[in-house]
Amino acid sequence: MCSVVSESVVLDHSMTKSKDNSTEIDLIAILGLYNSGSSALSGVLYYLGVDMEPLENYRSYESAELSPRLREWWCEPTPRMGLSWSELKEGVCKEDRIYFLKQWIGSKMGAGVKQVAIKHPLLLWSADDLLEACGTGARFIWSYRPLKESIDKLTERAWWPGGERFIQTALWNKVKPFVERLGENRKLIIAYNDMTDETKTFDRLNQISEYLRISPTEKQKMDAFNYIRKSVRIEKSAPRAG
Repeated sequence: MCSVVSESVVLDHSMTKSKDNSTEIDLIAILGLYNSGSSALSGVLYYLGVDMEPLENYRSYESAELSPRLREWWCEPTPRMGLSWSELKEGVCKEDRIYFLKQWIGSKMGAGVKQVAIKHPLLLWSADDLLEACGTGARFIWSYRPLKESIDKLTERAWWPGGERFIQTALWNKVKPFVERLGENRKLIIAYNDMTDETKTFDRLNQISEYLRISPTEKQKMDAFNYIRKSVRIEKSAPRAG
């Protein structure tokens, strides 16, 4: 039986069109394992001028509206509370998830939003929900980092001791086939190691801008470049577990 749908987004059907009567929104979903560079990639989109508001914070660039739902939908253990991943459980049924996403998309369209980006590792488990809720308006960017690197980086965080290999492998086994079956015009793969290589960063920024069909200013590109440099310094200086 489906759980009760959250009432935090309640709309009437008149809000499924934007102010100019468009019936679609350009929804950009940033996919990636935990500690795979998806936060850095999301920050790049933010500095390039892509709408990501409202945000939970400006470190993870995760949606204040969707991230709590994703944690509830997929039963994410609270980090550093002595709990770990032993299984990935569905906490809310598909029908309720899609209903919420349709309502959320409708709220954005009703507010006149043309393009919006969202990010959370657990989006991987709701990627098909997004396709059903948003239709052809959903596009995806995969922040690619090799599985072993992603496991090692999550282990350093010590969020879920002992569960890192399980959750990262589960997400990896979800993202690869999902991205592979997407049409070429609906996916972009950005390797974290390319994005953080300063000899390649601007090429990746231009690639992202072309895919998103946006024209950032030179200042926005430089802000995104400087943000990546800062992200690299923070990752290198982050304390390690143990």
